[in-house]
Amino acid sequence: MTTTYHIALDKNGDGFVNVDAQPTDPPNLLPNPVTFDGLPLVFQGGTLLPSQREDFPYGTAYFDLQGGSASAGLYIGTNNFTSGTINTIPVTPGVTYTAVCWARGVTSFSGVTFLWRVYDQSKNLLASQNVALTADWAQQAVTFTPGAGVTHVCLALEKPITASGTRRWNVAGLMLVAAGSAPGSFNAGDDLNDWITTDVLEMEWRLGLAQAYDSAAAPLTGRLLLRNEDGRNSPGFPIQPGQTPLFPGRLIQIQATRDGVIYRLLQTTIERTEPAPGSYGPRTTTVTLSGPERELAATVVLSNLLVNIRADGVLRTVLSREGLGRYVQSFDTGKVTFSYVGDTWLDGVPAALPIRQVTEAEGGRFFTDRRGRLVFYHRDRVRSRVTPQATFDETAEAVDYAFGRDLVNQVRVRVRPRGVGAPGSTLWQLENPQLLRPGSANTRIFTVRMRDASDRPMGALAVITPIAGVDYVANTQPDGTGLDVTASLTVAVLAVEGSAVKLQLTSSASTNIYLLTGARLRGTPLYQADPMVVEQGDSRSITRHGLFAREYDLPYIDTIDSADARAKTELARRKNPGGAVSTLSLSDVSHPLPILERTLFDRITVKDAQLRHEADYFIIAEVHHIDLGGYRHRVTWTLEAANPANAWQLGRSALGQTTRLGVKY
Repeated sequence: MTTTYHIALDKNGDGFVNVDAQPTDPPNLLPNPVTFDGLPLVFQGGTLLPSQREDFPYGTAYFDLQGGSASAGLYIGTNNFTSGTINTIPVTPGVTYTAVCWARGVTSFSGVTFLWRVYDQSKNLLASQNVALTADWAQQAVTFTPGAGVTHVCLALEKPITASGTRRWNVAGLMLVAAGSAPGSFNAGDDLNDWITTDVLEMEWRLGLAQAYDSAAAPLTGRLLLRNEDGRNSPGFPIQPGQTPLFPGRLIQIQATRDGVIYRLLQTTIERTEPAPGSYGPRTTTVTLSGPERELAATVVLSNLLVNIRADGVLRTVLSREGLGRYVQSFDTGKVTFSYVGDTWLDGVPAALPIRQVTEAEGGRFFTDRRGRLVFYHRDRVRSRVTPQATFDETAEAVDYAFGRDLVNQVRVRVRPRGVGAPGSTLWQLENPQLLRPGSANTRIFTVRMRDASDRPMGALAVITPIAGVDYVANTQPDGTGLDVTASLTVAVLAVEGSAVKLQLTSSASTNIYLLTGARLRGTPLYQADPMVVEQGDSRSITRHGLFAREYDLPYIDTIDSADARAKTELARRKNPGGAVSTLSLSDVSHPLPILERTLFDRITVKDAQLRHEADYFIIAEVHHIDLGGYRHRVTWTLEAANPANAWQLGRSALGQTTRLGVKY
């Protein structure tokens, strides 16, 4: 049995890779069905919860709905079904249409008959279909033919008033097609599917951590080599039928099929496209791929001070900023609660920085998986996987083995204790007068940094709204010798984020005025003390093998007790030298299934008689190279030892005996 590869490109840029639509499928007539942008809608009689994101066959975003004890409904095509207008989704009288959605129940949906309905612009019911939701996504469809005078329609999924109690359900994949039945797939408005398989000559990519024991993944990278004899894969050409717009940000999906099983190998985005010039050259196009990590490193984020929060809460806060929420997330609940997060972010930091810092402080892992999701594992997730999923007994094509590579016998953990100051303390003070002009230029918005007496950044647990005459004074002269016009100036606090405060100055004066030196912000400061370093070392290991040190800078840990526990953990698992495999390479000739099935943080066993080595490892990175038109597939895994000498789990032992009592490091 051979493996076949399939590569798809989001050709129309709707944010959805469409691989199911067939040429005979009628196109979706709804605007922006995947993102829902530009679709007026309202959920009446209940609560429209924040739109959720998930990688599934009917789009990447879905509505999360909660209906109360009365009737409730999601109405697509109007922003108010009771009093608004229905004039967004046009239809033609006499033409048969089918309205489609995918829906699933979340809580308390069993036994409730929902209704999938179509109304005309006068809110007359045109068609209705009973819907019995299950916990799985299922297609719902209703067919109708508008009569004379019907120009627009509204689609609705309703919970009837007879279904008392709170119910919750999801809706996705909205479609309206000019056909008497629903297509068997979700076509996302595309006339054809997004396959570009026949154009791909070679591909390679890497995802995962840079090295063993890292917390956050290295940037995802990749490359596709496409044929381009007729120029259809040159982005500078006009987009014609059959041409593929290889623009930055477009989704690419790579999957493989073997024995009827589909394996998703990669979903990521285009970073840039480089066609080879000249009519006598190779006539190919190189497409460079990148993952979310590139954008996380470039996007500056801020947040209000986060108090008593776990790592997953910090990550969601970071990823809610600046459009990063479009990435599908799969986060464990963190095991560690951090007292304060955000006060070290100054007036903005790259999103990648707090992600790495909070993951490292947790002792967890943050990475992009094959499906393009951002994944966070808490500190116990990986090491609790005790059953290997594959064994390689001298069957790998290449193994990189070294003794003592991961040795660490001294660990230093740098922490930042916090202190809460007195309410009403000065958080910031203006050092020079600021001009405000009259008229249209009478408003100024700016950001100030909060710093303590030692010029260290600080946060604020509370900020007092500035009081005229107490916290600020305005005058017609910058030195204060003119008229007092404080009453004409308003100072407002717009946001308190990180170690910064965003202020708005508004003048109602008809002349130039000045905010005078000495204007201040007061509140309750959160101070950062000088960093403290907790050190743990193993003198015996240092004496025998020399010093191998590792230092962690963990600004979200604020107690020496937590730092000491972290230092002991790292020291315990790496203080003794041992032999370890760092990389293992395979090809589809000998291992066609493992290179498709095994992925990040799967546990495997590696044996080698020559090395006298047998141990379990976690896959922490994977590099794929597919060429020869898909006839050759090679993979190299970066590995991390799964069994530190002192780690064991309740109920298991090295000899397979049952234990009664145990402690995990």
